Amino acid sequence: MSKRKYKKIVMIVFGIIAAIWTTYQNKYSSSGSDTTYKIGKQLIYTKHAKCRMSCRYLDKSEVKDLISNGKVNHRKSNSKAKPCPVIAKEKRTRDKQYSRVVYADCPNKIKVITVIDLDNKYKCNCK
Repeated sequence: MSKRKYKKIVMIVFGIIAAIWTTYQNKYSSSGSDTTYKIGKQLIYTKHAKCRMSCRYLDKSEVKDLISNGKVNHRKSNSKAKPCPVIAKEKRTRDKQYSRVVYADCPNKIKVITVIDLDNKYKCNCK
C-alpha cells in the first residue's frame, strides 16, 4: 500500500471516530436544567436514593457528576435489564468521597436508585 493511500485511510478513520465522539458528546451533554440530566431525560431520585444521599453526605450535583463522569462498574451493572438498563458508576466526588451511583437508564428518564460511599460505612435508616 502506498504512503498516500495509507494517509487517506488514516484520515478517514480519524474522521469517523471524531464524528462518533461528537455525536456521543452532544447526545449525553447536560442541558443545564436542575431536573433534566440528558437531553430529553428527567433525572428522578427514588425515596431510597434521597435517604442514602442525605445520610452519606452526597448532594444532587455530586450525583450528576457521578452519572456524567463516573467509571462504569460492569460487575454492579445490568445493561440487559428491561425496560431500563441498570448502570453503576464510581468516582471520587469533589470532597474526595469514593462513591457509587446506581441508576436505571430508562428511555425518557434516569431514575437514581441508590448512592453509596465506598470508603465509609454509615448507619442509615432507609426503608
